[in-house]
Amino acid sequence: WDLGLFEDVQVVARAKASGALALTVVVVEQRAVSEVTIEGNSALSMPELEDAVGGVALNVLEMGKLEAIALELRRRSQEQGFYLAEVDYKVTPNAASPDLVDVTFTIREHDKVSVMLSFGDGVTVPRGELHSILELGGTRWLALGASRAPLTSERLNADLQRVTAHYYDAG
Repeated sequence: WDLGLFEDVQVVARAKASGALALTVVVVEQRAVSEVTIEGNSALSMPELEDAVGGVALNVLEMGKLEAIALELRRRSQEQGFYLAEVDYKVTPNAASPDLVDVTFTIREHDKVSVMLSFGDGVTVPRGELHSILELGGTRWLALGASRAPLTSERLNADLQRVTAHYYDAG
């Protein structure tokens, strides 16, 4: 059961005429994935998509694997600057065969995220100084899709802490 290869497992007990107990294990195998479709994608190339979902089609349906693929597609979309990307999947019966299912991943990229810093009080910090302290820095660090590191909440929070510390240290 823990392998995820079966949709249902039942143990049926039946008393025999001799008084012995006969146990029968009835299993219903998971269906196999026939086709994988990805909708809503504009950020990822076909090789990136194939790499992320590779090995799903024509294999046994594993819900845990689908969840992992959805997370991977979201991560890759974030690397392209779509930090708010959402990825869902839907499993539907295959029209041609009851033993097969089709899987559709839907990516909602939303707008690319950009970060703007405002120090207030007429404070200015030279651009080069900011670049040297920001992990998400780069020649165009405000265009996060072009940054050296993908935007994650951890990196953004770390950069905010660096800027705050720099602001307090440098006055």
